[in-house]
Amino acid sequence: MRKIYIENVKGTEKVAKPILDAEGRILLAKGMPLRLHYISKLKEMGVVSLYIEDQFSEGIEPESSLSELVFEKSKNQIKNIIKSTKQSKEIDTEEIGNVVEQIMDELLYEEDVLIHAGDILFYDEYTYAHSIHVCVLSIIMGKALGYSIPRIKELAIGALLHDLGKIFVPEEILNKPDKLTTEEFRKIQLHPQDGYQVLRPFREISGLSKLIVLGHHEKIDGTGYPAGLKGDQIHEAVRLVSICDVFASMTSDRVYRKKIKTYEVIEYLIAMSGQAFDASLVSAFIDHIVIYPTGQGVLLNTGEKGIVVKQNRHMTSRPIVRIFWNAKGEKISPYEIDMTKETTIFIIDQVDL
Repeated sequence: MRKIYIENVKGTEKVAKPILDAEGRILLAKGMPLRLHYISKLKEMGVVSLYIEDQFSEGIEPESSLSELVFEKSKNQIKNIIKSTKQSKEIDTEEIGNVVEQIMDELLYEEDVLIHAGDILFYDEYTYAHSIHVCVLSIIMGKALGYSIPRIKELAIGALLHDLGKIFVPEEILNKPDKLTTEEFRKIQLHPQDGYQVLRPFREISGLSKLIVLGHHEKIDGTGYPAGLKGDQIHEAVRLVSICDVFASMTSDRVYRKKIKTYEVIEYLIAMSGQAFDASLVSAFIDHIVIYPTGQGVLLNTGEKGIVVKQNRHMTSRPIVRIFWNAKGEKISPYEIDMTKETTIFIIDQVDL
């Protein structure tokens, strides 16, 4: 099984995971052939990518930080919470706690949980899936940094609700494919304060969680917003969530752009360390990232092309790759390379197969 962009479907593949609509109804069941007329309809519905079975993906099981069951349940819960809050300006703090606890229950007791790029299959699910993704990344990092369980829960609630204030931003601005006007950007910049104001009356939400919502766009060098805080003026938990937020956003598909390759996002985080981001937290974050996802097509420095079939968990830049094409571009009998054992071979790019 592997995930591909819908525009790369050739019509010879089979569905590897059921394709669901926004209400959870099955559009295409597992095992169904992907006919071209299905693809046209799915594109019209805003499907970005999907999981397929084909000649390259035999025996491959893409990994994720969170199980599909918990992810879908949490996404639907946060969707309902946000929609309800938009209407009433009240927030269901008990349900927020339930969402965070079910995610924590899955992540905290697993060994060596790694950070994966976002798994957003529909454009219109971005807001909800992004909230879950940032929450997941924050929990993984809170655990890695040795935070206590209560502190991780505060961190996770703040991460889950970090973009709550965007309920006040018009959809046409949030999804605008062109550059924002100055006035539109000012409206976007109000979302930390707006989210904080919604949460402020609720004593069940901790001060730290509220601080994360208010401060997740602050930058180490003081050029962020809303308060222009610098360095240690920004709480470590806030600095951590800001990294998780940017990583989750950049590695996800949006209406106006495709996701950015994970290794390019890593380069960006490193380049902005000490300016936008806390350098020590960026370093810790990178140690836990899956750079080349399982099922991803890759090009090696030898000129050979293949697909990542498995991660080496303690050296994620050097996974196990199944080779299908030689350096001349000729298709060959597949064989696998464990890149931790072939130290002169390395990946130079991600490619579509």
